[in-house]
Amino acid sequence: MKILIIDDRKEDRESLVELLRVYDHDVAAVSTGAEGVGYLNKHKADIVLLDIVMQDKAGIEILKDIKAYNLEQDVILITAYATLERAIEGLREGAYDFLRKPFTNDELFTSLERLKQKRFTEKKLRESEAFLDSVLNALGDAVVVLDRDFRILKANKRYAEQTHFSMEEIDGKHCYEVSHHFLKPCYEMGENCAVKKAFEDGNRHKVVHKHKTKEEGDIVVETNAYPLLDAEGNIYAVVETIEDITDITE
Repeated sequence: MKILIIDDRKEDRESLVELLRVYDHDVAAVSTGAEGVGYLNKHKADIVLLDIVMQDKAGIEILKDIKAYNLEQDVILITAYATLERAIEGLREGAYDFLRKPFTNDELFTSLERLKQKRFTEKKLRESEAFLDSVLNALGDAVVVLDRDFRILKANKRYAEQTHFSMEEIDGKHCYEVSHHFLKPCYEMGENCAVKKAFEDGNRHKVVHKHKTKEEGDIVVETNAYPLLDAEGNIYAVVETIEDITDITE
């Protein structure tokens, strides 16, 4: 891993560099917060080891500067002097972990390993999300994935085209807001809802009814709702396909 050390104590900085290089990490080290932020503006680092107590600027402020430039940057705080309150403040500002000097090699490498596993898991989740997006967008019909509050967790491009809303306008909205322009679930407005039925009994349901486009135009759609089950057999979401059959019904 590529690790940046920001620590104004020369002996601590150099001992960390030596230790981490023994374990084949690619290590860079600077003595001030300004140098650290400048380095990150030009180079990537998987992890930043940041001393909270610095002469040029408080470590918490340096952390804020780092996060302002790259919110996803992983930072582990280290110090010999900071109070627990300062450590908690750092964690609230987005630091991953906190190590108090003098920490053991095991404590350091345990923290690094946990962070490595976190990064690996996030990478796999991103890949899974990308795969799901590619599958959804390969389908010819409009598709949405909905939670129990009928909030749209995922939607494909065909759904955006069908409703005439942008993906940004759809994101996080309830399906009844987008497809019906209602302020509450469509079944409460007298509509037959396949998604509600799928959540209730765990079976696939089909409904034909009308949706509205962004411009208030009516389209006739056939909706098919399929429940998604977790490892324990609980329904955690429903996939709904929405086919525009207006031309067939005219």
